[in-house]
Amino acid sequence: MKRKHETPQNALADIALLLLIFFLITTQFPKEEGIQTTLPPLALKHVSQEYEEIDIWLNAEDQVMLNGQLTEIGLVSNRIYQQLRLGSTNTRINLKSHVNSSYVAYVEVYDEVKKAYKHWYEKESITRFGKAFHLLSPQEKGVLQKEHPIEIFEGDLVH
Repeated sequence: MKRKHETPQNALADIALLLLIFFLITTQFPKEEGIQTTLPPLALKHVSQEYEEIDIWLNAEDQVMLNGQLTEIGLVSNRIYQQLRLGSTNTRINLKSHVNSSYVAYVEVYDEVKKAYKHWYEKESITRFGKAFHLLSPQEKGVLQKEHPIEIFEGDLVH
């Protein structure tokens, strides 16, 4: 009589589970960087200080309006920087986009706003501290960032 040699099914399941655990432990998942933004608080907060508002509208055709004037995307950072330089310390950016505007254009405008603030931080750090912004101590950076915090309020235009 011939004997059949069969592999027990529970042993295959154990091996598969061990391989799965091994690959989960050894695999490195990339950390995805997105747009970092600060959300408003859940509770309504009474605002006692005045803000100088900069309105940026991105329409369905990816055209940018900066404070009511049609502006090329590449010029947004320079114009915002000029307003930061001449304006008050309480500046708020209102960034609104049409629901049909492209993601690429939105990110370009967002990057231009960040670029304007970085430019202001760089110029102010040289003026006040005599060195580039990236060379400042955390306390010195905090002084500049407290004076002009990046406040971007986002929303969609429905029409």
